[in-house]
Amino acid sequence: MEITRKDFRAMIFYDFKSLLFARLQDCTARLQDAFGWEAPLLSTVRRWYAELDRGPFSLHDEIRTGRPSTVITEENEATVTQSIEENWRIIN
Repeated sequence: MEITRKDFRAMIFYDFKSLLFARLQDCTARLQDAFGWEAPLLSTVRRWYAELDRGPFSLHDEIRTGRPSTVITEENEATVTQSIEENWRIIN
């Protein structure tokens, strides 16, 4: 099972609501004990706690402008394949 950022945020949100605000280290240690290297670092937990303390908080990532995280899509792949099939000299 893959754990996502949303899952970690939910766990941190639970700790925050359970009044573990003063014990960021406890929250981080529990996550690292359970998930090892996949767990967020103390600095990330501290930032998320600060966001929770400021007000409205979303478990979802905000949409960002700029380049997508990956450029390999089915559409891009089909376009490149079609270009190569039409003119195989493109790859040389």
